[in-house]
Amino acid sequence: TIGSESLLHRSIHALNQLGIHDIAVVIGFQANKMRKNRFNSVHWVVNPFFQHCNNLGSLYCAKDFVGNSPFLYLHSDVIFPFEILNRSLASMATIPDDIIELVTDFCATDEEMMKVKVDKEMYLLESSKTIPLHEAAGEWTGIALVHDSPTLFNTCEEILLAGDLNCYDTRAFNVLASRGARISCVSTHGLPWLEIDTPSDLERGVFLRDDFYVF
Repeated sequence: TIGSESLLHRSIHALNQLGIHDIAVVIGFQANKMRKNRFNSVHWVVNPFFQHCNNLGSLYCAKDFVGNSPFLYLHSDVIFPFEILNRSLASMATIPDDIIELVTDFCATDEEMMKVKVDKEMYLLESSKTIPLHEAAGEWTGIALVHDSPTLFNTCEEILLAGDLNCYDTRAFNVLASRGARISCVSTHGLPWLEIDTPSDLERGVFLRDDFYVF
């Protein structure tokens, strides 16, 4: 929890504020405990293979729920302001040629960040933790707007069928980018956000919570 709400509750609240009520949460670890949470308009999607795959596998499990629709994709360990999603949803209506938009913090990076490398037009070349710091343009927030869901899920399936189970969702982004797909990195415009990975992250999130959420 951050303040009085869990991170997951905050994300669902943000989506509901945007009028989005068709929401899936992919669960695996402690799935029965997760199901005890009472969230309005949430579909539980089970990844029974969570012990054998990374979040690419969990993303793929949402394939049937999403179908062919565009969708907002959120990591569950991120605290962010409502306005980040508001701007992402606004861009969805423009139906660009981009198949995916990655909400990116164009900041200084470190070794543990999920970094992005981009071209001059801010299109993704690569996203990984191993990008050299001097080549990184910033950090992906874990928030994405997917316009072309069939292409993304087909790529996820291709990777998983090849036996690459324990890889991040960014593996699919990288494969698509290498094939010329337009994946844009859009700015957070300096809006605050935080990935909660450690106890110190949690303490920072609690301290800054009023800056993250204003409804």
